This record gives sequence, C-alpha cells and structure tokens, in this order.
Amino acid sequence: LSAIIVGLIAWIRNVQTADTSYAPRVERRMWPDGGPTVAIDDAHWNSHTATRGYAPFAKLLRADGYNVLDSGNASSPEVLSNAKVVVVANALGFRGVVREVGQIARIDLEGLAADAFTDPEIEQLDVWVKNGGSLLIAAEPRPAGRAVQSLAERFDVTMRDAMVFDPEHSERDDQTIIVFTRQGRTMAQHPIIGLAKQRDSIERVVTFGGQALDGPPHATRLLMFSGTAYELKRPNGRTEDRI
Repeated sequence: LSAIIVGLIAWIRNVQTADTSYAPRVERRMWPDGGPTVAIDDAHWNSHTATRGYAPFAKLLRADGYNVLDSGNASSPEVLSNAKVVVVANALGFRGVVREVGQIARIDLEGLAADAFTDPEIEQLDVWVKNGGSLLIAAEPRPAGRAVQSLAERFDVTMRDAMVFDPEHSERDDQTIIVFTRQGRTMAQHPIIGLAKQRDSIERVVTFGGQALDGPPHATRLLMFSGTAYELKRPNGRTEDRI
C-alpha cells in the first residue's frame, strides 16, 4: 500500500508537464538591467515550481529582466530578505498530496485537510507584504484551495474551493475552460490589462478548471464572472447543487 501511495504521489506531481521547448520573445524588456527578484516556492509539496510546471513562467520572467530564485522556502527569512515578489503555486503540503491521491482512488480523506503553511510562515509572509513585498498565490480547487486557505484569509481573500462552470463564456465543449474578454465585459479596465487594442494590452484570458474568489471591499477584480457562471462543490454534482 505504501508503494502504491508513493507511486501515485510521484505521478500526481508530474502529471502536468511544462512545455520545455517554450522560448519567450520579449520585444521590450520591462527591466533592461537589474530587475526585481522573484522567488518561486518549492518547499510545500507544490505541483508547480520553477523547474516543474511553472518552468515556462520562469523563462518568461528572466526574458523580461527579472531575477528568479527557482528553489527554496519562499516564506523563509533568507528568501524574503532577497525577494521583491513571492510566487506560491498549488502548494498542497504532504497531507494535501495524500488527499489528492484519495480523490483519484475515490476515497474520502477530508479528515486530512490541513494548511500547507504553518502559522509562523504565514506570519512572516504577512509582515513581509506589509513592508512592501508582493505575493502571488495560484491555487486550483481542492485540495490546493484548502491547503492555502489560511494564507489567503490573512489578506481577506476567501477561496471558495469549488469548480466554476460557464456555459456562455466557455471554450470548446468544456464549460470549465472559461474565456474572459473585453467584449464580454468580464475583464476590468485597469493598467495591468492595458488600453484596448494598444501595444502590450491584454485582449483575452483563458482559464481552465478554476475556482472563484471573494476579496475584500477595496480589492481590484481583474477577471470577473458573468451572470451565467456557477460553481459545484463536486464536478459531477446535480443541478440543484449549483451555486
């Protein structure tokens, strides 16, 4: 049984493979020289790190002039003292990985729900952000959403931890592949998005298998769901289970 669990954990951690041939082309570097340092966490059983899953993202950052720390505990004082941006992508923690194995085997391991980050780690990140650091958290629905719940809630962000569907703004035949556009009024007017049809502006964003977030009143929402979107706690839930 232990061998099977170890094998499934190894498979899960490598099931989403990055495009190793990706070569970013950046015409105008954001930072021609000496850009900020970005630390990508790999110490919390993350399914996405700078060398696995987010390798193309790390390449793009370097091409844009950023310095990338591609290993280490991004909540540690050693990393935080050198980083301007911290990226935490699908941090599961060991229990979260075991829960994911249970989901595949259709075994209820809800009792293993636990945070990937300890209270001291969350406190360190909170102080670091208040002192000017920037934190990017990426988390799919359970178990990833549950694993970083306490970290997100420290910044008044609630991860609803349920799959979102949208029949009117989806791509292909999969209602979880949601397309956000200016025309559909599901993208905010914001400097990060850019002005319509201008150089470097964003015209279209496609997400897959994502969850919804609730933020504090002062938060800026860049991608917004339409009135036809709904969520299900279970992917194969009944119509009456829709929210």
